[in-house]
Amino acid sequence: MNLWERTQFGMGRPLDYAVVPNNPIKPQKKLWVLIGFLLGGILGVGFIFIKEALDDTIKSSDALRSYKVPFLGNIPDYNIIDSFDPGQKQYVQGKPVSNQLLTFLDHISPISEAYRRLRINTIYANPDKDYKVLMVTSSTKGEGKSTIAANLAVTFAEAEKSVLIIDLDLRRPTMHKIFGENKEPGIVEMLFDTAGFDSTINPTIAPNVDLLTVGKKTPEPASVLDSRRLKDVIDKLKDKYDHIILDTAPYGIISDSASLLRLTDGIIVVSRFATTTHKELEFTLNGLKQLNAEIVGLVLNAFDPKKSSDYYTNYYYYKRAYSDYYEEDKA
Repeated sequence: MNLWERTQFGMGRPLDYAVVPNNPIKPQKKLWVLIGFLLGGILGVGFIFIKEALDDTIKSSDALRSYKVPFLGNIPDYNIIDSFDPGQKQYVQGKPVSNQLLTFLDHISPISEAYRRLRINTIYANPDKDYKVLMVTSSTKGEGKSTIAANLAVTFAEAEKSVLIIDLDLRRPTMHKIFGENKEPGIVEMLFDTAGFDSTINPTIAPNVDLLTVGKKTPEPASVLDSRRLKDVIDKLKDKYDHIILDTAPYGIISDSASLLRLTDGIIVVSRFATTTHKELEFTLNGLKQLNAEIVGLVLNAFDPKKSSDYYTNYYYYKRAYSDYYEEDKA
């Protein structure tokens, strides 16, 4: 006879009655919700940590300073200027000039000031060296080397120097688009004696800046750049200009630029913020060093101070301190 049957026949009595719980014992929803939040937070932080650990792109100026090469400066991203589209053009003296030529179009902007710092840092990277012929290159395409070369030329001209830009990126020429000039005739025609200096070297809208464009497309860019004739041309132009800036193909992916090392006094290597990887830059620098190239220094282009580990210092300078200074100057 079980306990219940005994109580029915007076053979027992209950000592106490069971208490009905206010909340169900199972499932414990609050506990599982809390565990879910904790696991979600841990997984989220872990995902971010892993993503950052696997991200090899250059995201700070300190990252470039870690290389045993002078760091010449940051060029801020154009987005720090409100309502400004670098992909658009402005007509100046009847020429469709790219907004990328900001040192000419807006000489008091913080980006223009960054280019002036780049010029000064280039000159004093090695005060005993006369960088008359400068080569501007990069690790891969899309890093902004042509934009850097064009604006650097304008800042040299602002210092009352005569400057010639030679577009020697024979595969993907850009310089004629930046200045709004015709692509032909150019250096190719000059080298093949189908055009002379007067018809190929043209003054640009920027005072004291002349441009020698690429010219017609050639099937063998490497042989053109390696020619004795090109060296003779540049040697003659040295007597006419204070500075010659060579815009070349990315050294990291195209071997053409190696032929130009014999013609230059120094090389500026451009990297793009959050785009160029450390692996790509190391490959480029190692290749240049193996050929005993004179590396003037590194430039970090399209620098976004808000996304950089240098946020507090750089964002204050670019967005507030410099802008406030010029607002007071305009008042």
